[in-house]
Amino acid sequence: MDVVYSVDVATKEFKYLSPTFERITGFSLNDIKEMGGRNAFLIKVVTEEKVIEWGNILKQLAECPSNTDFTHESWWLCKDGSYRCLQDHWIPIYINGKSGFYRWCAY
Repeated sequence: MDVVYSVDVATKEFKYLSPTFERITGFSLNDIKEMGGRNAFLIKVVTEEKVIEWGNILKQLAECPSNTDFTHESWWLCKDGSYRCLQDHWIPIYINGKSGFYRWCAY
């Protein structure tokens, strides 16, 4: 089962979450907005160190765009209190000359 979502490199906010994201984690895009946005959400569901790592990666990619993609795994706290290990694969996408990142997760 794949999850597809996009993150705006400039704002670092989710732009899109596929319905599968909510089925796997229990969280909707509206839930995330109500929690204070992407960073507030991520700090609650993965370790703060992981959020900092992802932020550094996005910052580097915003400063020096590339066609490099990468994969890693992390444990996510789901809305129901369970944990799931998700494998993230990040792929840079350029639309109208602007960089964004699309990820998909498989568990």
